[in-house]
Amino acid sequence: MQPPGKSVLFSTFKHCLVVVLSVITLLVLPVQSIAASQTISIASSLDDYDLSLFLEEFKQQTGINFEFATLDTSDLKTELLIRADTKTLPDVVLVPGDLLGLEMVNYSVIPKDWMSDKQPTKNLEQSTVKGAPLGIPILSGNHLMLYYNKSLVNQPATSWQALIAQQHQLEQDVELIAWSYNEMFWLIPFLGAFDALPYLDGEIRLGTTGTAQALRFYQSLAEQGVVAKECHYQCSLDKFVSGKVAYMINGSWALHAFDESLGENLGVALLPAIKGNGMVPYSSVFALAFPGDSINSDKSAALKQLARFLQSDDVQQRIWHTLRSLPSNINAINRIKDDSNSNISNYISQLELAEPMPSDPEMSIIWEALVMGFNRHQGGALDASEAAQYMQYVAEKTKKELY
Repeated sequence: MQPPGKSVLFSTFKHCLVVVLSVITLLVLPVQSIAASQTISIASSLDDYDLSLFLEEFKQQTGINFEFATLDTSDLKTELLIRADTKTLPDVVLVPGDLLGLEMVNYSVIPKDWMSDKQPTKNLEQSTVKGAPLGIPILSGNHLMLYYNKSLVNQPATSWQALIAQQHQLEQDVELIAWSYNEMFWLIPFLGAFDALPYLDGEIRLGTTGTAQALRFYQSLAEQGVVAKECHYQCSLDKFVSGKVAYMINGSWALHAFDESLGENLGVALLPAIKGNGMVPYSSVFALAFPGDSINSDKSAALKQLARFLQSDDVQQRIWHTLRSLPSNINAINRIKDDSNSNISNYISQLELAEPMPSDPEMSIIWEALVMGFNRHQGGALDASEAAQYMQYVAEKTKKELY
């Protein structure tokens, strides 16, 4: 869920960064079993999770070469659709679970013996589309949380009412809170607080009273000056790390960077309640997937080695220590829980309150419908109720056209 802006083609794959990490011999086939000249092309939307460190280790162990590119999630989605049409897809992608619903990409169904037996059921469900396992979870979480600067906030607010009341405690040049206001992923927790998540039990449910109530509340925060709606992802991030804003709503992927920037001043809390109702962000997995049915290509053996390597206990544990990203391996997750501080406890608590983001193809339709209705509401063309109904209309019309 990275900020928009990158536009990189798969043909500009960059070589992985080199890092010396410990050798994992049990999971690696003899180097001679794979031709050294064989190269796997990998594309990823993990700008905030630099897995190139681990990919380089894998390359050193196996002799399997890599071409690697990272793109913003929206750019990667576009590239996958374009390259599906031209039959120039990469061999492997690391993507959020909702991109597994892109039927044109023709992802391989994952064989059982490619999947670790230490994958939590919840993670497996988030990488399954219409009953078919199309991805291998590598990272989990990827949910929004409330970050705060302890040098500016004595006690984190547990409700929006309490949070807004803290404005008068701040210095005049310090803003209260920031987030990527115009991105729909940030709207989801507000919808959740009004029992208006847009897709449940296979049904699109945008045109609800709860959706309209959430839109009104969301816009009221901008109208009151609580949040600057023109401040995009990078703008809000820069303000937070420089101490110009007390709170920030951002994803679990930002924890590592915030740890490095703020150190002991970094606090993590649950998202504030709205009129007694908890906010409900989406959570998701980042999954390894195989476009163009690449599992059934001549690179199958190499791809299986990569899948088993990234799921190993050792790599999964080091993903947490290196990147501060929650792994998918249940053993690694349990060790993190046993060794957690208050920030990590809140990180995990917020994840447990999150709603798994659906991976069905309908989610792509819903994101577009949300944007269209939201923009018309923000621009004054539609009131909240009209915008909710318009979202429902757009989603249903698009679904009929596609299916």
